Parts: sequence; structure tokens; C-alpha cells
Amino acid sequence: MIRRARAADTSSDDPLTPEAHHEHHDHPRQQHRPRPDPGPARRVAGADAMGLAFAASRTLHVLAVLGAVALMFQPRANAFFS
Repeated sequence: MIRRARAADTSSDDPLTPEAHHEHHDHPRQQHRPRPDPGPARRVAGADAMGLAFAASRTLHVLAVLGAVALMFQPRANAFFS
């Protein structure tokens, strides 16, 4: 149970105090919900050229690493390095 501060104790004008924050959010069922994800289409539509270039290079890099991991266990890889 959270105890509320007395009105005499909340004389501070600082809006970041816990007392000032909880004055507006005193209903127990009132919860902050995270914003829903806008989805990939909106993220791509809102991206600039540098963001798209970065995303493309990161995607290609991850695919190259996964391909290298798969090829690393081929018998031909051992034959190449021996």
C-alpha cells in the first residue's frame, strides 16, 4: 500500500516530486500502457536515406554471418584449411 503525503508536506513547487506525480494518478486501475508498435511499414515510410542504407547494410551483414556459420561446418571447409 502506498501512503500519500499530507498536504502540508507537499509544499514543494517541483513538478517531479513523487507526491506531485501521484496526485494526478491516484486511481488504482489507471495504468500507463506502452504505445503500440507502429509496424514496419510506417517505420520504413518515415525513415530517411541514411536510415534505409544502415538497415540494408545491417541486414546484409546478418545474412552473411548466418551463411558463414552454416558453411563453417561443411567438410569442404576443413579440407580448405588443412
